[in-house]
Amino acid sequence: MLLAYSFAQTARAAAAPLPCAASGYHRATWEYAPQFALRSYAYLLPSVLVEHLTSFVLTLAGFFDTKFFVWMGIRGFWAVLSAAAEVHLYKAAKTRLGGRVGILTLLLSGGSAGMFSAAPALLPSSTAMILTTIMTALWMEWKWNAAIFVGALCVLGTGWPFVAVLMIPFTWNCLRDAMTTGGASRVAARITWGLICFGAVGAVTYAVDSSYYGTSAWPNFNIVKYNALSQGKGDELYGVEPWTYYVKNLLINTSCAAPLALLLPVVMLLNRWDRFKPSLLVRKMEFTRSRAMLMFAMPAYLWLAVMFAKPHKEERFLYPAYPFLFVGAAAAVDTLTLLLARVEARLPPSAMGKQVLKDVHLMLSSGVVAFALGMGSIRAMAVTTYHTGHCGVLKQAFNSELRARLAQPDSSAAQRLSLCVGEDWHRFPSSYFLPDKVELRFIKTGYTGQLPQPFSADKGTSAVPRQPFNDLNKEETSRYTALSDCDYVMDTIWRTRTTDLIAEMKKSPEDWGKVTGRRIIDTQLSDPALRAFYIPFLSRSFVVYGQVTLFRRLKPAKGGKSRKDKK
Repeated sequence: MLLAYSFAQTARAAAAPLPCAASGYHRATWEYAPQFALRSYAYLLPSVLVEHLTSFVLTLAGFFDTKFFVWMGIRGFWAVLSAAAEVHLYKAAKTRLGGRVGILTLLLSGGSAGMFSAAPALLPSSTAMILTTIMTALWMEWKWNAAIFVGALCVLGTGWPFVAVLMIPFTWNCLRDAMTTGGASRVAARITWGLICFGAVGAVTYAVDSSYYGTSAWPNFNIVKYNALSQGKGDELYGVEPWTYYVKNLLINTSCAAPLALLLPVVMLLNRWDRFKPSLLVRKMEFTRSRAMLMFAMPAYLWLAVMFAKPHKEERFLYPAYPFLFVGAAAAVDTLTLLLARVEARLPPSAMGKQVLKDVHLMLSSGVVAFALGMGSIRAMAVTTYHTGHCGVLKQAFNSELRARLAQPDSSAAQRLSLCVGEDWHRFPSSYFLPDKVELRFIKTGYTGQLPQPFSADKGTSAVPRQPFNDLNKEETSRYTALSDCDYVMDTIWRTRTTDLIAEMKKSPEDWGKVTGRRIIDTQLSDPALRAFYIPFLSRSFVVYGQVTLFRRLKPAKGGKSRKDKK
């Protein structure tokens, strides 16, 4: 549960300040407090531009209540960029490593449930994944200067400098190529270009972040200091998991790709077995290609080694490694196919197993792709079927209930409505699902960590005095509101248990009426395997649902009509 809270906090930490950066409202997590300044506003600039462009186009088309569609436009932008990056990687891998490696890389990544979830997400790790995909494609094409610039954007532009670990093999190969082709002068030129790129990106992010924070701020340094140098602090405050957490996660989100990528070194060692080697020239060519394959998979090995060693584990931490895992998996299948074909060709026609080997090497690639696409599809179906209840409730409420309520004749310009959540706060998707005059509030439940709070109305995070935040995940009681001050409540009704908020509402059932509801999976009662993958007809017998429900207060809220009245 702590990990779910942590992931939700991070997702909101990236998405919540976006509307604030664009138009000055909504909630902030503690990482955006200027006394900590762990999150980068510069990272949000592309999304802000997409937001303005999408809103402008929708307004021209006659759509004026556009918040939800703007949010989808932003997600669509990152998804399209990710797809373009995957196609670029396919073309580069096809040229550098062979046609089979290229097409396998594209099919494995395109059919991955992990990419399905990561591509549109407004998270630094997701953007880092997209940028590493582009950088790897440029690396394969020997476009060193462009790759260095994209690498600088990835390390400093996302506000997540930990991805520098992924750049180690690239840096080594870049400098080695420079020394081989141009000597010390070319090495110096590439180092100089790298310093220029990192300096320029760092200067821009520093200027943007300092402007938004209202003081000198460099989140790239602050986040490293907090996670690596702070004693008694760091991400372990948000929960720890054993190494098996990532094993399960990789199998669920990449199916066979991760195991195949990890087997690549073993497959290459088998392929170097002299008994099955052809001519010396072909050996040298295969060795050069195999070394390149291993080099492009190496960032994944380094990243996984670092992530597995960290006690705090989250699914999003694996995103930047996905492109390298898919390249490694494609390379492993390609190498194993060639090895099996060579073994089969050297066996006499009457040898036992010759036909089996022939069938295996001919069908290996298609079998891997079919398995990966099938597993990716049923995982994506599970995500969209089991976990979208809150989005469905809020979307319907936005389009009907809330918009109609605010449009009533007695609705003044100063009126604000409050929507309260309890233990489901970490499942709330985004303030883009709420009209501007609907405010998200929190009801005290069993969670004792730190919750987000509204940006300062006039100066966002740069407001003085500073808002009450801490970096120890300690509860701030100022975040809570009373149930009597809520106009709407969103919570989940479970079959076998009752949440604190639902129990409180049952004390005065005449005050509340149901508006709408959507089902959501009950992970405590559902079968572990079938809650991870959706299998038609079978899942319905092993998956238990709760109902995300939106309630409307039938009597006027005690807190009055507006926040101004309460001050």
